[in-house]
Amino acid sequence: MNTTRKFWMVLTGCVLGMALIACSCGTLLPTPTPVPTPIPTQPPLPTATLPPLPTAISEPSPSLAGYWLDTDTNDVHTIEWQDGSYVVTNAASAGDTLTISDQSYENGTLTWTYDVMSTGVKVTFTATSASSDSLYTTWSNSQGNSGSQTLERVSSPVPPQAAATMPPVTVSMAGRWNDPDTTGTVTTIIAVDGGGYAVQSVINPDRGANELTNTSWSNGVLTWTYCIQGGNCITSVTTSVDSTSLYTNWSDDRGYTGQTTFQRLP
Repeated sequence: MNTTRKFWMVLTGCVLGMALIACSCGTLLPTPTPVPTPIPTQPPLPTATLPPLPTAISEPSPSLAGYWLDTDTNDVHTIEWQDGSYVVTNAASAGDTLTISDQSYENGTLTWTYDVMSTGVKVTFTATSASSDSLYTTWSNSQGNSGSQTLERVSSPVPPQAAATMPPVTVSMAGRWNDPDTTGTVTTIIAVDGGGYAVQSVINPDRGANELTNTSWSNGVLTWTYCIQGGNCITSVTTSVDSTSLYTNWSDDRGYTGQTTFQRLP
């Protein structure tokens, strides 16, 4: 073999051997190890949660809120819806002062009690059901009377007599007035200085004089109370007058009410 050719063959083999060794070494290099993410030593802060908004309690339907007229007494009761409950805020009478002394709204039932100032009688109402214009109730008083009453929805908290007061009085109330419902009780009314009227006496010829306990004149309305010896006390409130008749509402200390038309005597 030619010496020169042998030299190139040996050289080529050496180069190929060194290339194989270099490739093998490259595959033996270590794979880099990833750096682990450090684990926090403190727990994460809690996420703030806002409390739920309070849910408003809707007023039941039909609504009890409004002004309710007792057609037997002409008293007006004011009911309001406040903070998820019904509240009786006022009871108004044209001829007396009424004071709310107790009330409750439980399990959908509204109950209220008012005191009648002139007599001290306590009256309790309980609403049993309602429609848009009627409030059905039961009532009882401190004298042992009870019953049922339908109150009517009205547009004003002012009782009818107070809303339609009589001043100026064009026909004089002064004179003697016969009560046809009490077999001849005669009420004598006089004019007083400074304007207005007062009851001078209440007399029944068969029983003698009754005890006049109160007489007052306010905003064109005359109110008086008399007591029958050994009997009940009656309060009358004028509503209108003409030349022959004096129209009144009355109530007594036993819880009864009504209307009387007095007849003018000569």
